[in-house]
Amino acid sequence: MARLIMAIPCQRIIIDQPTGLESCIDILDGIGVTTLPMLLPAPIMATFWERESDLSVEAKIRIYSPEGQQISESIPVSIDLRPENQRCRLNFMAPPVLFQTPGKYAFTIEHHIGNEWVEVHRFHLLVELVQPIQQSPQHT
Repeated sequence: MARLIMAIPCQRIIIDQPTGLESCIDILDGIGVTTLPMLLPAPIMATFWERESDLSVEAKIRIYSPEGQQISESIPVSIDLRPENQRCRLNFMAPPVLFQTPGKYAFTIEHHIGNEWVEVHRFHLLVELVQPIQQSPQHT
């Protein structure tokens, strides 16, 4: 089994080639929208795992509406761990999300253990309906 150490939802990930350091860009914790429904392009989940016994990690994301109904699910992704590596990164895309109403949308990360999927992390993305910013008229 592998243990999830950290998960960061974001819009982009930059990996520095010489060092392998990773930067999460546009971290998602809430979003203000002017109209609903609104489609959020596929967010990326940056995850960091520690190997305990298994030599592989298989994970997926499920997304739930504010009312608790599952609205989407990612394709499972996996990575094989080398025996000498105790930790690994697994970055994967969630499916695009269509926000129908404002509220807290739940994203779960599930790890395949034995014959079942087990939730190992949950975070909420707050979707708020906001007024559009009015541009003041420009004078010439």
